[in-house]
Amino acid sequence: MHVFLMIPAQATAGELLSRNHGAIGFSITNLIQAAPLLYRQVVESVLPMVISGKVTLDITEEFTLEEAAKAHRKLESNDTMGKLLLKVG
Repeated sequence: MHVFLMIPAQATAGELLSRNHGAIGFSITNLIQAAPLLYRQVVESVLPMVISGKVTLDITEEFTLEEAAKAHRKLESNDTMGKLLLKVG
Protein backbone atom coordinates (compact mmCIF):
# COMPACT_ATOMS: atom_id res chain seq x y z
CA MET A 1 0.00 0.00 0.00
CA HIS A 2 1.29 3.45 -0.89
CA VAL A 3 0.44 6.51 1.14
CA PHE A 4 0.82 9.92 -0.43
CA LEU A 5 0.53 13.13 1.49
CA MET A 6 -0.09 16.23 -0.53
CA ILE A 7 -1.04 19.46 1.17
CA PRO A 8 -1.83 21.94 -1.59
CA ALA A 9 -2.44 25.61 -1.18
CA GLN A 10 -5.96 26.39 -0.04
CA ALA A 11 -8.50 26.42 -2.84
CA THR A 12 -12.25 26.82 -3.02
CA ALA A 13 -14.50 24.31 -4.76
CA GLY A 14 -15.05 26.87 -7.52
CA GLU A 15 -11.32 27.24 -8.09
CA LEU A 16 -10.90 23.49 -8.31
CA LEU A 17 -13.78 23.13 -10.76
CA SER A 18 -12.66 26.02 -12.95
CA ARG A 19 -9.28 24.32 -13.38
CA ASN A 20 -10.89 20.91 -13.86
CA HIS A 21 -9.27 19.74 -10.62
CA GLY A 22 -10.73 17.87 -7.70
CA ALA A 23 -9.90 16.31 -4.39
CA ILE A 24 -9.45 12.56 -4.25
CA GLY A 25 -9.11 10.90 -0.90
CA PHE A 26 -8.36 12.51 2.37
CA SER A 27 -6.44 11.00 5.25
CA ILE A 28 -7.14 12.83 8.46
CA THR A 29 -4.47 10.75 10.23
CA ASN A 30 -1.77 11.90 7.84
CA LEU A 31 -2.92 15.49 8.16
CA ILE A 32 -2.79 15.37 11.97
CA GLN A 33 0.78 14.11 11.87
CA ALA A 34 2.10 16.25 9.03
CA ALA A 35 0.31 19.54 9.62
CA PRO A 36 -1.42 19.83 12.99
CA LEU A 37 -2.26 23.51 12.53
CA LEU A 38 -3.86 22.83 9.16
CA TYR A 39 -5.78 19.95 10.76
CA ARG A 40 -7.15 22.35 13.36
CA GLN A 41 -8.24 24.75 10.61
CA VAL A 42 -9.98 21.92 8.76
CA VAL A 43 -11.82 20.78 11.88
CA GLU A 44 -12.85 24.31 12.84
CA SER A 45 -14.18 25.07 9.35
CA VAL A 46 -15.67 21.72 8.32
CA LEU A 47 -17.17 20.39 11.56
CA PRO A 48 -19.83 23.14 11.83
CA MET A 49 -20.86 22.42 8.22
CA VAL A 50 -21.23 18.71 8.98
CA ILE A 51 -23.24 19.40 12.13
CA SER A 52 -25.54 21.82 10.28
CA GLY A 53 -26.09 19.38 7.41
CA LYS A 54 -24.46 21.60 4.77
CA VAL A 55 -21.87 18.88 4.16
CA THR A 56 -22.93 15.27 3.92
CA LEU A 57 -21.15 12.01 3.15
CA ASP A 58 -22.10 9.69 0.34
CA ILE A 59 -22.57 6.43 2.27
CA THR A 60 -22.50 3.61 -0.24
CA GLU A 61 -23.06 0.69 2.08
CA GLU A 62 -23.59 0.00 5.79
CA PHE A 63 -22.14 -2.94 7.70
CA THR A 64 -22.72 -4.28 11.20
CA LEU A 65 -19.76 -4.85 13.48
CA GLU A 66 -20.08 -8.57 12.76
CA GLU A 67 -19.58 -7.77 9.05
CA ALA A 68 -16.36 -5.79 9.62
CA ALA A 69 -14.23 -8.33 7.73
CA LYS A 70 -16.59 -8.10 4.74
CA ALA A 71 -16.37 -4.30 4.82
CA HIS A 72 -12.58 -4.47 4.98
CA ARG A 73 -12.44 -6.79 1.96
CA LYS A 74 -14.66 -4.38 0.05
CA LEU A 75 -12.33 -1.49 0.87
CA GLU A 76 -9.29 -3.48 -0.21
CA SER A 77 -10.96 -4.32 -3.54
CA ASN A 78 -11.06 -0.60 -4.48
CA ASP A 79 -14.56 -1.31 -5.77
CA THR A 80 -16.33 1.40 -3.80
CA MET A 81 -17.58 4.89 -4.44
CA GLY A 82 -18.45 6.93 -1.39
CA LYS A 83 -18.00 5.75 2.17
CA LEU A 84 -18.61 2.47 3.90
CA LEU A 85 -20.26 2.81 7.30
CA LEU A 86 -19.49 0.37 10.11
CA LYS A 87 -22.36 0.47 12.63
CA VAL A 88 -21.28 -0.26 16.18
CA GLY A 89 -23.87 -1.01 18.83
